[in-house]
Amino acid sequence: MNQFNAPKFDDPDAPLDPSPLRVGQLITALRSRLLQGIDAHLAPYDLTASQFPILRYIGDGSATTAAELCRCLTYDTGSMTRMLDRLADKGLITRERNPDDRRAVQLRLTPIGQALHPKLMEIAEQVLARHLAGFTPAEIEQFQRFILRMLANSRTCDKPHGASETAAGDPQP
Repeated sequence: MNQFNAPKFDDPDAPLDPSPLRVGQLITALRSRLLQGIDAHLAPYDLTASQFPILRYIGDGSATTAAELCRCLTYDTGSMTRMLDRLADKGLITRERNPDDRRAVQLRLTPIGQALHPKLMEIAEQVLARHLAGFTPAEIEQFQRFILRMLANSRTCDKPHGASETAAGDPQP
């Protein structure tokens, strides 16, 4: 695509194209801008938008092991290990063996990480609020419903077209 027919991503009055590819372009552009905004605000803390959800999930107790983080964030184990190493080197997380299962390693925020956690949540909230400026509460709820519907649809996206699921959720040919 050349500069004369490049897609516009910041004109809310631009003509709409209902094609799935255009929707995908817009979702990708929005994700990029959200991450750029979070990156810019986290830079003074020497953190990135990629590190934020790890600290968030550990901090709120949603994930306490590397395996849980990988499942939540769809990261591979090698990438997650490197991310956790960097956060541990920064003094934000600790790894502790689970006394009940020596194979399992529990992740916890350090006192520094605990003190930083509320600020990180505030930053994310502010960046997201800026992106939602001008939306009514009803529009935000509707937007959430659209996203939730797409996420529900995504459960079947890794199956070949035409495959269905049983009531138990097992794929059927």
